[in-house]
Amino acid sequence: MKGSFGVLVYPNEWEWTNPPMKPGVEYKTTERWNWKPVYVKRITVNSIKATSGKDMGIPWISNNQGAIPISLTGLLKHGNQYRPIPVHGYSDSGAPILTCDIETDDCSDGQHHIYLKLLHDSFDYANSSAEFVIKYIKE
Repeated sequence: MKGSFGVLVYPNEWEWTNPPMKPGVEYKTTERWNWKPVYVKRITVNSIKATSGKDMGIPWISNNQGAIPISLTGLLKHGNQYRPIPVHGYSDSGAPILTCDIETDDCSDGQHHIYLKLLHDSFDYANSSAEFVIKYIKE
């Protein structure tokens, strides 16, 4: 056993109950979805560079790994405020100003993407960052 975080299942293969969640690192967890192991990855976007109505694509895994996303959670950091994605409340109507979606089709760059959709012109995203945790299985 590796601390209280992981279990050695096969030689040199760990399954994590509480992965350390370093950005960009894939962890195989002890969780199962339809009897398949669940993988988890943290994706960090240090600067949101997009304008209203545009998508910002964030690659998270190569197409050839057969990944099927089962969960995506995101957090927007703006100054010292943290808000879950989709973000509500910055527009007068209370409608979402930022949403996210996952693309699993084969992309020309060979990666699957998480897309941030910025929906409101009056919000300055320049000093914002985002964190995502995506859970997925492999075919």
